[in-house]
Amino acid sequence: MTAGTADQLRSSSPNSGVSPAAQAEMSVVRSDRFQELVGRQNRIGFGLTGLTFVCYYGFFLVDTFLPSWFSVMIPVFGTTGILFIVLTFAFVWLIALYYLRVVQHELEPMRNAMVVQMSAPTTAAASAGGRS
Repeated sequence: MTAGTADQLRSSSPNSGVSPAAQAEMSVVRSDRFQELVGRQNRIGFGLTGLTFVCYYGFFLVDTFLPSWFSVMIPVFGTTGILFIVLTFAFVWLIALYYLRVVQHELEPMRNAMVVQMSAPTTAAASAGGRS
């Protein structure tokens, strides 16, 4: 979409030839709720991705620059290296479970509300068009 086309959609009136579905979509994209959804989704996604990278790269940095930390014997786990691997694995799984919980309980309801908001004007226009 070119800048001119986007400007035309922004300034279009209901009778300017833009379909009701496109108008509904543009109103949803411009809404504060949609911007909140996109912002929250980006913050959570980038934050948890960064946390996962720090966890994995931290493991490799410790292994590279402080290898003696992984060779300390622990009676139950063998060495601190094995313990660190198990803890890293568990921590990354907890990050994934947290992400799934946030998506299911917070982001999906927001998305569903957007879908209802987008489909409501289209459905109303379709039923009004069928009656005339």
